[in-house]
Amino acid sequence: MIRTSLKHWFLTASTILAWYAVSLYAPTSILKIAVSSIFLLTVPGFLLLKLLIRDDWPSKFWETLMYSTGLSILALMVSGLAINTILPVFGIAHPLTLAPLANSLGIELLIATTVVAARRRSFLPEFHFPRLNGPELTVSTIATAIPVLSALGAISLNNGGTNIFSQIMLATVAGLAIVLSWPKGNRYHNAYIYCLFMMSLGLLLSTSLRGWFITGHDVMQEYQVFQLTIQHGLWNMSFFRDPYNACLSITILPTILATLTGISDAYVYKILSQLIFALVPCAIFLLMIRYAPRRAAFLGALVFITFPTFMVDMPMLTRQETAFLFFTLAFMALFDSRLRRVAKSSLVLLLFAGMIFSHYSTSYVAIAVIIVAKMLEEVIKLWVRLHPGRSAHRSVWMPLSWAVVAVLVLSAYLWNSQVTKTGQGIAQTIAGITTSIPQLIDHQTTKDPRSTSLIGPQATDQQLYNAYLSTVDQTRDLPSSAYYPASLTNKYFPSLAQETIDPLTPIGQMLTKVKIPIYLTLDLSKTAYAAILEGLIVVGCLIIATRPKLAKVPRQFLLVSTAFLMVVVLQVVLPSTVIDYGLLRLIQQGLIFLALPVVVACYVIAGWLRIPAEVRLRVVGVGLAGFFALLSGLIPAITGGYKPVLANSNSGFYYDAYYTHADEVAGFNWLDKNAPLGSIVNGDDFTKRKMVTYAGIDPRAAMVPSMIAQDAYVFYSYADSTTNKIPIYIGPSLLYETLPTAFVQANKNELYTNGSVSIYK
Repeated sequence: MIRTSLKHWFLTASTILAWYAVSLYAPTSILKIAVSSIFLLTVPGFLLLKLLIRDDWPSKFWETLMYSTGLSILALMVSGLAINTILPVFGIAHPLTLAPLANSLGIELLIATTVVAARRRSFLPEFHFPRLNGPELTVSTIATAIPVLSALGAISLNNGGTNIFSQIMLATVAGLAIVLSWPKGNRYHNAYIYCLFMMSLGLLLSTSLRGWFITGHDVMQEYQVFQLTIQHGLWNMSFFRDPYNACLSITILPTILATLTGISDAYVYKILSQLIFALVPCAIFLLMIRYAPRRAAFLGALVFITFPTFMVDMPMLTRQETAFLFFTLAFMALFDSRLRRVAKSSLVLLLFAGMIFSHYSTSYVAIAVIIVAKMLEEVIKLWVRLHPGRSAHRSVWMPLSWAVVAVLVLSAYLWNSQVTKTGQGIAQTIAGITTSIPQLIDHQTTKDPRSTSLIGPQATDQQLYNAYLSTVDQTRDLPSSAYYPASLTNKYFPSLAQETIDPLTPIGQMLTKVKIPIYLTLDLSKTAYAAILEGLIVVGCLIIATRPKLAKVPRQFLLVSTAFLMVVVLQVVLPSTVIDYGLLRLIQQGLIFLALPVVVACYVIAGWLRIPAEVRLRVVGVGLAGFFALLSGLIPAITGGYKPVLANSNSGFYYDAYYTHADEVAGFNWLDKNAPLGSIVNGDDFTKRKMVTYAGIDPRAAMVPSMIAQDAYVFYSYADSTTNKIPIYIGPSLLYETLPTAFVQANKNELYTNGSVSIYK
């Protein structure tokens, strides 16, 4: 026993020392980045897992990888926080730099290895990889090509080239979804989870790799707080008192990864974060195979990755990607009956702690769902007590005590409100909910100004824009004399512009000739998908609740699903000013659980339609692949006549709003060097995000003539110059506004231009 333990300790310690030498002394290369990244994202968590679980569980490769990755991320964040806090006490002013990080983490890992070796005879992983049959090897090879095609597609488009690689990638994902859902039996038994990982990674990279700079919405501010941390070699909330800076997943974690692996700052977000998030569908699969056949579990995970937000928005929400991994792993552990009580509670608490450190909103949603589920449990218990003749199955009860729930709530409160002092948002949200619910009962509020349910007729785009213009001048914060007189600005009254639509391709023209309206058809498909998904979720939950023999899903799973539905309903009915959390992001999080009821509903409804049992899952797979082809931009790119998608086009809303061009960065740098400190700068709202991130300049996001001061600089971005329009949000509605080009050219002088960007004053 001692000999085995010493052998394992020696091998692990040697690996740690080899990593230490590579991190400190090896020149940056692809090999160093790959080796160090794999080490940092697996070894710390594996050692922590072995400290928590004393037997040989889990022994399967994918389960071990999932938990090791999640716990490694947690270990890096917590270790980084400790290093950041302790080392300055001993005079090390920049603790999050190479030498302090490598030395501290190396010592910590050696200590952890020693402790594990002292407690266990054998702790190195022993994986038994299955021998793949011919079909499994074929689909795995095809799946491996998907991320490669994504990278080639992004590189081609970034260089102004063709989108053929992106189109082939999307078609391969759709085709592979059908192939894997088609056969009966165990033909692809060992290939499902690997294919899911590669499909997920390919879809994520198709968006994250667009552009040579950071591309996206939230990721701009995420990258800003990361730069504050890595440039100072220190994390401090005083640098930027904002909830973003409180997320260790986008401050300390990327600083450690970039510093110790040598990977470029931007590509921590573009690649490593996507590798981490691509594990979430795999974790969903592992969660579902406990209650469903592997093919059905694959389809459940497919529901998650084919939801449009997965490919379009999640790569721009890296803090939420990390939090989703913790959230999914926590419920994997929670619903694992093989885990002993102490090990389960410890693992669940640690994973939820990682979620709290990673993202505030995901934590709030998770805690709300858990509390609602526990309250539903108490209602069921009360009903059982009031009906003594009836009993409830033990699987109804949540495997999570109120004490653990209290610890979660307290942890979120302490971190957000006491440690980082960024918890004002949750207090305001709770207050807003308390105020708004009575108003909803009395029909005194509405969620959407376009809604017909509470305010009567639907508001048109022009009516919304006119209402916006009537109030825009009220936000002016300079003396009236600083602006141009109304007699001048009224001559250049702004107007709405049309949204960018791809021109019809020959196929689209042919379809138009046979009276198929492309835009209307694709728009109705999106609406139909949303309606079908909502209906399937409800039907699936009802089937699980009323037909337990048919759907062998524990009722505790139903409690969580029902709680998620209630939280989604609350998000829908309350005003957006109360819960500032995107509905699509909430549904994406909910699908971690709600995807299983969707598959159950599809299977049962197919039975009602007299479809043979062996064909039902095939129908589900074909349906998901079809909707994916529509919603991912594959079919719209083939037909034209619809909104372009960033993953396969150099036009459209996401490209205009979020793609960062080198010419824009050059313009930001010119402005930073030449504009006096404190100068007023006007730019559109989406250029504002880029300018803050890359130049530290906070412009006024207003391009209406009456909002432009006489001595202000006016920044025309790449999209402004090439389209002469800017996207604007009025409430939840996205509209397009014409740029005041005639006004600017008549009243300002062009100081700088590089062909794509212009600056006036």
